[in-house]
Amino acid sequence: MKALWRKREITRAAVGLVAAGLLAVTVTCRALSKLPTGPPLLPVDAPLAPAPPGTRFAPDAPAITTKVQNDGDLPPRSTGTHITASLLRKDGSRLAAVWGDPILWERRGKSWRPAPNVPRLTGAAAEVVALSEEAATRQLTIRTRRAGNFTTRNGGWKPLPRPNAPQDANAQALAAYRGTLFVATLNDGLVARNEKGIWTHIAPPVISANAPRQFVVWHDDLYVRHGNGVVDRFDGRQWTRDIFTRLLPRRQVSALATDGDTLFLAQWGGWSETRGGTVFRSRFSPDLKDLPITALLPVNGTLYVGTQGRGLAECDLATGNVRQWHDERQGIGDDWITTLARSPGGRIVAGTFVQGAYSRTENSGSPWTPVQGAAAGCVTGTAATPDGVRIALRQGGVIGLPDDTRAESSIAKVSEAQCLLPDLPNNLIWIGTRTGIEAVRLRE
Repeated sequence: MKALWRKREITRAAVGLVAAGLLAVTVTCRALSKLPTGPPLLPVDAPLAPAPPGTRFAPDAPAITTKVQNDGDLPPRSTGTHITASLLRKDGSRLAAVWGDPILWERRGKSWRPAPNVPRLTGAAAEVVALSEEAATRQLTIRTRRAGNFTTRNGGWKPLPRPNAPQDANAQALAAYRGTLFVATLNDGLVARNEKGIWTHIAPPVISANAPRQFVVWHDDLYVRHGNGVVDRFDGRQWTRDIFTRLLPRRQVSALATDGDTLFLAQWGGWSETRGGTVFRSRFSPDLKDLPITALLPVNGTLYVGTQGRGLAECDLATGNVRQWHDERQGIGDDWITTLARSPGGRIVAGTFVQGAYSRTENSGSPWTPVQGAAAGCVTGTAATPDGVRIALRQGGVIGLPDDTRAESSIAKVSEAQCLLPDLPNNLIWIGTRTGIEAVRLRE
């Protein structure tokens, strides 16, 4: 269990060495003592809150909708960027919200002015996406992108109760950590469902960026890679931002992977690896020079390295050298690898950007074969399950590739699947899509 640490000066040993003439200068050692705070943490592998198969989590449906009218130019004094919502009022005037502007504007004819008797908005409430008005009382209700819904009352804005739902659900990656389901969104930070089934939102400045892209659990901590190459760490209580930039030879991390002992961090043209602390071993083989690295998969002394533009490299972890390239000559029909996974039975699955998924048994020397049902299109995610590998397709849902070829491939018909997370204690697989997070039965 991680804990906060308090630094304590210990200098007695160094002073003694100086006095004995064994040390020319005084060295100060800093010992760290644990300070446990808060309630006990759940185990790293604590089960997620259950959900009935077929459950779908999505942002609360808009309580109000308005058609945005083309009002021409923005109000001359507006500080926003573009009109995001407007409505025609009973008196013929038009009320408009401008993105990022704390003022709601009224237009009569060709003239704009701040709407009379409408309070100013603050913070994220200025990101209005919908407007509604009670004609008799002129009570306004707004829907915002991040801050929820508000209504005018007593000269101000009163927040309306928010349902227990994720704030955003354009899921890019999923992770289970200490009983919480973490979801990386496209551009709205993280949303998380805790062990009690309550949704929360995590965004900058708590984390480094609004565009997280990948999770890895390693050494009891959760690591989050962002689209800008920065990696954050969460220990169950505290977030630490941008932990690797100053430690790596190349600043941006493009993929993460672990075999349990070692953490692998892809960078441009290679990777670095660590078993903890600040000691890293970096591998930049000439064969990988100038290649964007898109995916990593460590397997029994081998690191499979997916690239954008060259296919799949099979690398020797002992030397860092490329043993073999896997591309169209071995049956992989696309040189852009998007995702990698290994089944319990030893089958390696490589997803590609436009030509579907391919598989072969590791160390078999056999050609790669297209995965039935996933022989075309963009593979957005793969996940190992006890009976094989599940494969997410941007168009085509989720299919199963069982190790037992006599078993039927399972299919989940969802729209725009983007990431997967097996949940064995609940016999579920969580599927992140562009518009929601769905819980589907893993095995009948």
